[in-house]
Amino acid sequence: MNILGEFHIGQKISTSAFTTALVTLVKTNELAEQYVNAQQGFHVLADLLKNYCPGHRQGVNAGKVGANAGQVAYNTITVLWILSYHEFSMQGFADY
Repeated sequence: MNILGEFHIGQKISTSAFTTALVTLVKTNELAEQYVNAQQGFHVLADLLKNYCPGHRQGVNAGKVGANAGQVAYNTITVLWILSYHEFSMQGFADY
């Protein structure tokens, strides 16, 4: 999981590829829990929603919203939906 985040931060993979991989990884319960606990996953997901998804033109990456913004939004919401099933992630949802 760490390497995925590092690749995204270092712009070695696109945001669309990052969120697609994230959807695949969080389908495994143990990896979902690791993402929520170790990666501060909710902060990353909130950043994706604020800066990369359509309809929200504020933030650092406002000019970078492009053709894949809809896919990033879909993937981000899917990750949140998967995480909402797990008891260990409820604290992350408390702020939203």
